[in-house]
Amino acid sequence: MTVLVVHIVLTLLGANPENGLTQLIRDAADTFNLGLSDLFLPEDPRLGVVLNYGTAALIWFAITTVVVRLVRRVP
Repeated sequence: MTVLVVHIVLTLLGANPENGLTQLIRDAADTFNLGLSDLFLPEDPRLGVVLNYGTAALIWFAITTVVVRLVRRVP
């Protein structure tokens, strides 16, 4: 989930897409986006990143919350 948020922040701040670190974060975010990279297709590509990767981050947050609660219930 953190990788998705970092990718959103780097995109909004206008990070150089040719930078090695930026590419690494983008590739990792593409791995964890749950196939949602084309869910929303607004005209502004930055808005698309926020909506698509933000949705994936929220879903990962929900999944993590459920798993943590289940693990805490195990004696």
